[in-house]
Amino acid sequence: MGTMRLLKPLVVSVSSLFFVALSGFAHGFVMTPRSLINRLSQSSYYLTTKELWFDQTLDHYSPYVILPF
Repeated sequence: MGTMRLLKPLVVSVSSLFFVALSGFAHGFVMTPRSLINRLSQSSYYLTTKELWFDQTLDHYSPYVILPF
């Protein structure tokens, strides 16, 4: 009788944890066709198609660069 009293909360918590995990897993597969098209379209990945290039300066110390003082 004592072990049955201890097992009931354990079974309830494990089954509710399984239910939450399963519902979150299934939610990833449920997708409307519009959102699927938006995910697959290349233009939705970038804000612009114009290429902008900037000069890069390193602002950290490099142990491989030896500068004379």
